[in-house]
Amino acid sequence: MGRVAEELRSYLAVLRESWPLIIAESIGSIAWLVDTFFVSLLGDIAVAGVGAGGYGSWLLGAFNTPFYVGVMVLASQAIGARAPDKASRVTGESLAAAVFLSASAAFVAYFIADEFMLLLTSDPVTASTASIYLRARVWGLPGLSAFLVLDAAYRAAKKNRDILYASLISAVTNAVLDPILIFYEGMGVRGAGIATATSFYVGTATLLVYPRRRLGFSPWPRPPRGDAARSLTLGLPAFAERLLMNSAHGFYIGAISRCGSDALAAQTIGVRIESIAFMPGFALNTYASSVVGQLIGAGKLEEAKEEGWRITKVAFLMMALAGGALVAVSPYVPYLFGVSEEVAHLSMVYLFMAAASEPFLGLVFALTGGIRGAGNTLVPTAVNTAGIYLFRVAPSVAIAALHPFSGVACPIAIWAAMDADVIARSLILAIVYRRGLERLARRLVS
Repeated sequence: MGRVAEELRSYLAVLRESWPLIIAESIGSIAWLVDTFFVSLLGDIAVAGVGAGGYGSWLLGAFNTPFYVGVMVLASQAIGARAPDKASRVTGESLAAAVFLSASAAFVAYFIADEFMLLLTSDPVTASTASIYLRARVWGLPGLSAFLVLDAAYRAAKKNRDILYASLISAVTNAVLDPILIFYEGMGVRGAGIATATSFYVGTATLLVYPRRRLGFSPWPRPPRGDAARSLTLGLPAFAERLLMNSAHGFYIGAISRCGSDALAAQTIGVRIESIAFMPGFALNTYASSVVGQLIGAGKLEEAKEEGWRITKVAFLMMALAGGALVAVSPYVPYLFGVSEEVAHLSMVYLFMAAASEPFLGLVFALTGGIRGAGNTLVPTAVNTAGIYLFRVAPSVAIAALHPFSGVACPIAIWAAMDADVIARSLILAIVYRRGLERLARRLVS
């Protein structure tokens, strides 16, 4: 009993430090649901279009990944090594470089939105709606990049409550602007995109209020030099992972869309409801990176490994509870979006199937974060990208191309491939972490 009680106390210690991150991530998902609710009042095509446009924006968001991961790892190890000046240089240089890169991506995306959306969905009406939404939202990319780099710095320093406050202010901004722009100004889905883009800049401004006093180092922008290059190099595998994973999701969504517009609308609503459930996993992913990174920076490898594994256990349990919550709400929540009976029923089916894989998704999140915090960003990239293409994309594309199933069976078969992918990757990452972290870990800041 003594050992069990000690283990429970350690789990509670993880939750005491990480709860602001869990709530912050959940707030972001609630904002996404609010977006979907207001858009759903415009009809099923609007929901499907915003869903496709959102995936397009997510794909472009891959450009934020290298600096986010680089700052997370380098700043956390610098803090562990008691080198605040190093944390300042890494964050400031990465912030300026990330904003420049994302602004360039936004400029290009604006002009190719129509063609881009036609690649993502085969329905011309849905693609047209998606490109309108994407063009409005894409100008928020520089704000999102700045927000994410600052977010990484705050997480590295374990200043988690500040992230919660910034996320709350950003979400409230989005929720207030949505009905004003969509209905009062008559902008429709364009208004939803503008509201989301604006909220990113508001969140960034919140994190730039007295940052040195709150962080212990300065994250203000500075000309990119060697530290930005190092951050970029360290984050490039994660960038490749995000790009390949987002491309995989593009193939996956394309396969779903070939099951019909009802299936695509159900996927959009289901994922937005599910996103609240997997927010604990997202939060514990970055928390694992910061905790493991600080301990590696301090030269405490064994302690880092055990703490990372403890966070992984908490992530599994939290996501199991989240899966149970999905099952409980699935017969009711889809109907709140005002969609047809067929779309609501399919959304419920999606949520049941997603719930089965939630605990394993928790393992994927936490183990990926722990390995990255230890200074190795290549291995989780290899496992995650190979897994999603082998276990999810290949079966989904085959189902869509060969049409071995019809009606409701088509999306169900594709969602089964989703579950298989998550479970397979979680088991592979668990083996890699337990048997090989000592060989993978690197102390990057002395």
